[in-house]
Amino acid sequence: MKHIRTLIIYLTVLLSVQCAASGCSLKKTYSSIDISFLKVGKADAIVIRTPDHAVLIDAANQGEGKEIYAFCEENGYTELDYFILTHFDSDHVGGARAVVNKFSVKNILQPDYTENSKEFKNYSEAVLEKGYTVQTVTDTVTFELDDVYFKVYPSSGGPYDDVNNYSLVITATHGNNSFIFAGDAEKERIKECMDQIPQRTKGWSLIKMPHHGGYEKNLDDFIRFIRPEYAVVTCSSGSPADDRTLNLLGETGTEVYYTCDGGITFTSDGYKLVHTSIS
Repeated sequence: MKHIRTLIIYLTVLLSVQCAASGCSLKKTYSSIDISFLKVGKADAIVIRTPDHAVLIDAANQGEGKEIYAFCEENGYTELDYFILTHFDSDHVGGARAVVNKFSVKNILQPDYTENSKEFKNYSEAVLEKGYTVQTVTDTVTFELDDVYFKVYPSSGGPYDDVNNYSLVITATHGNNSFIFAGDAEKERIKECMDQIPQRTKGWSLIKMPHHGGYEKNLDDFIRFIRPEYAVVTCSSGSPADDRTLNLLGETGTEVYYTCDGGITFTSDGYKLVHTSIS
């Protein structure tokens, strides 16, 4: 047994030397994933696609659910492993009824409150009609799809003056790349996030900015805490991000993309991020 271990060590060292000489790499290979931010106005619809799985975060406004389905169908999938609603404002839950009706959905995650709105009622009725079970997130939920590790963080439960602060905040890691999807978090929820989300030595790769690029007094602390390389603002030309938010991102050297300019997909190989426009 001792000779076998010695042989394994010898072969490992030999392979490393040969790779160094030839320029090859022993680094881990990850499957490729796509994170797509759809152009749906000042609203959220984010599709995360791994080789064998798909996650949808939010469903934009009423009427957009069919567009979300069409995008996924064109790319070869109509099944969602997870459909996550960060909160129940109309620009996040509006298309949820169509999503529930048209997709095959394995898991639905939602925050721990209800909304007295037509859009929320339509979504809830669709869930009942399909016989789906919804998981209300009160503790951190973790799951893994292919090479991607997800964490879904709930709010502390409030009560809050604004329901945006009930937003679920989702993180995903894929090799060296890391992503934050911050819903519509406002001041109180942003403070909670800094207690929930870990700092990373090299910062986070990308953040979907909270509340469509709105500004909060503690946003400076949050952005400097996570130090994102890229930021996506889900906005419309008529409702752009706050100038103070954009100035902050500029000061921290963050590269910013806007869905009002068109949809955008970030492709990760576990090491690099490449972005392409969605027509």
